[in-house]
Amino acid sequence: MKLIILAAGRGSRMGSLTEQIPKCLIVFNGVTLIERQLGVIDSAGITDVAMVTGYKKELLPLTNKVEFYNPDWQDTNILGSLMCADEWLSQEPCIVTYSDIFYQKEALLLLKNSNDNCSITYDPDWLSLWSARFQDPLIDAESFRLDSDSYVLQIGGRVENTFEIEGQFMGLLKLTPSAWQTIKNLPNTERGLRLDKLDITSMLNKLIQGKFARVRALRYDGIWGEVDSSSDLDCYQRQRRLID
Repeated sequence: MKLIILAAGRGSRMGSLTEQIPKCLIVFNGVTLIERQLGVIDSAGITDVAMVTGYKKELLPLTNKVEFYNPDWQDTNILGSLMCADEWLSQEPCIVTYSDIFYQKEALLLLKNSNDNCSITYDPDWLSLWSARFQDPLIDAESFRLDSDSYVLQIGGRVENTFEIEGQFMGLLKLTPSAWQTIKNLPNTERGLRLDKLDITSMLNKLIQGKFARVRALRYDGIWGEVDSSSDLDCYQRQRRLID
């Protein structure tokens, strides 16, 4: 199993914390976010690891890893970075992870064992985490609805109440070459669509709403979190969510 870490962006919402380093190199509880993630990846038995780099790529831990460089990291969205790893994605199934999240190995094992062409992990207990991170959880939360077989019906939209949210996407997914080819074909279905300007949830929603692919949602009940701001770090410190 191959795994791709998306680590091209700066993380400008972190302010001065990322003036000199990429966000995934922020130290928390004595360990950088990327070091913590790499340890979990290793514990899940995944050894083929690639990193999509961009901002200050020379600082990233690339030893024994394949590098895919995104020279346009400032002007593309996260799917633009993923496209830089086309060589891997076109050959065999790959797990894809954001570099600014943390989780336990069970999340990766769920994806490794999935037989669907496109799978994601989600947190059904999202509201407790979002309530700790935000005064109003709906400021940041996105729509997430499933059918009776745990395939995603809707993802990534703005919401007005929590009833539209059955969980939250965690920034972890698995794609087979077939699913990746379907994603690359999306511009043929919508005039003017640019893949490099899409985020992952927008891409997934286009697959779903256009009925181009089914997206399996895998329930994850373990420790996890995303680091979007310095206040997130304070939140996780209070809750000790990085201590597993």
